[in-house]
Amino acid sequence: QRTITPMARITGTAVAAFVLLALSNIGNAPAHAFITPSLSSFSKNVDHTTTSLRVTAEESAKALSDYMAKAHEEKLRAVKDAEERKAAEIQALKKELAELKAAQGSSIV
Repeated sequence: QRTITPMARITGTAVAAFVLLALSNIGNAPAHAFITPSLSSFSKNVDHTTTSLRVTAEESAKALSDYMAKAHEEKLRAVKDAEERKAAEIQALKKELAELKAAQGSSIV
């Protein structure tokens, strides 16, 4: 079973945010502008004036802001996890060192 790493989540979120940003740069281009001529014949009876894709600057800014906040939270969680692992490792090494010193001191006598 594979788990999704925080970096994979950040990457997926980044892609979604960039797609929203790209869509906001399209402006008023209708959705059918991206259909190849061979496929456009299938949509002859569709009212293309109502099928345009529009993303406002506010929506785009909110998506980017949400992405940045989520990425920051995940980064903080990852740093905290790493710090906890390192602290546990340091404690284990200190305990091992104390045991070795105790064993060495008792073998000298």
